[in-house]
Amino acid sequence: MKILFLTQYFPPEIGGASSRSSDLLKHIKCKGHNITVLSEMPHYPSSFLEKKYRGKFIVRERMDTIRVIRSFAFVSKRESFIQRTKLYISFLISSIINSKEINDIEASLEETDRALGKLGLQGVQIYSRIAGEPLDTPKFRSLYQKMAEYNLPIWLHPETNPALDMDRGLYSWPYETTSAMLRLIQSGLFYEFPDLKFIIHHAGAMVPFFAERLKWFASATKLFSQPDPKIHEHFRKFYVDTALYGHAPALQCAYEYYGADHMLFGTDAPLGPRWGMIEGTIASIERLAIPDADKEKIFSKNAIDIEKNEKGFIVTIENGEKVFSNYLIIATGYKHVNKFVKRLRVKIKKQLIKIDLDNKTNIPNMYAAGNCCTNNKQLAKNVGDGCNAAVSIIKIIKKRKMYLDYGPMKK
Repeated sequence: MKILFLTQYFPPEIGGASSRSSDLLKHIKCKGHNITVLSEMPHYPSSFLEKKYRGKFIVRERMDTIRVIRSFAFVSKRESFIQRTKLYISFLISSIINSKEINDIEASLEETDRALGKLGLQGVQIYSRIAGEPLDTPKFRSLYQKMAEYNLPIWLHPETNPALDMDRGLYSWPYETTSAMLRLIQSGLFYEFPDLKFIIHHAGAMVPFFAERLKWFASATKLFSQPDPKIHEHFRKFYVDTALYGHAPALQCAYEYYGADHMLFGTDAPLGPRWGMIEGTIASIERLAIPDADKEKIFSKNAIDIEKNEKGFIVTIENGEKVFSNYLIIATGYKHVNKFVKRLRVKIKKQLIKIDLDNKTNIPNMYAAGNCCTNNKQLAKNVGDGCNAAVSIIKIIKKRKMYLDYGPMKK
């Protein structure tokens, strides 16, 4: 959970209010919650500002892993009603202005690492505008880079636009979605991150229906600044859901544009059995004039590359046989990282699998060894990595910090 704690007093200030706030937040932080504190520049009780706080409107810092935003307040050593009023009003105004820092991209990146790495979530959701800013805003580039490294999808949901949303999202939401997709492509995002995955709501919004219009505008106007005559094809890089309220012809249009490999089963709210969209969406997919194998992709295969439950992994090999294992070691050549390993949602950097000192990946109980995670192509090094991964697993199973096995020894 993300928690904003707004307080006048916070350490290094002394006093009951400051110490109680600090103790409370440390306790909450230990429970795994993401905390941001918005407080005034510390000056109590001496009314003295340290040098690093003087003349600053905002100061960002961390205290015991808690993110703290210090906001300007008019500080005076004179104790009077007027001076105290200036203090309160100045902090009120500055904190309102500095509250935009709550949507700080660096904190978002930290939360992304926690959600994907620690909690094991399989993607993030963003809106077509974030705090009113379009998705091609440069500061969001670091989020796209991180998701490309994780090789996990970004769910894109339309944001309400007050200027358009007199229809409660009926037509304005598809417009907002399409506009966000266009801005992402105009920014050249897919040149920089060609394998970045977005899942678009409502079967790609307006794009499939206006595909030929889009192609004409790309060639006949200056819609795109890039000199690539096929840049309009970047719209096909998006993945889309099937949330069209059971309307098969519209779904067929999306299929003709995106193909079965880029469609995933999804419905709109409500989700219940009486008023829900699930049965109608299933029926609309069944009515599509497409091969059964493509329907199977849309229903489940595109969303499931490797199945993992609380007991371990279920891997399907080429002959269709399913193999169960509590732990998994990937030992494939570096050429297969893009073709195979990325499908396992393993975090990748510079075409290599990211591992720690135990050869562990970002996926719990999944390890990697060999050319897929190192630029060192020596056989001895790769064998050693495999041994290290195996020993790391044995240490977990045997609950030992160290593991040495020299084989049977005779007395």
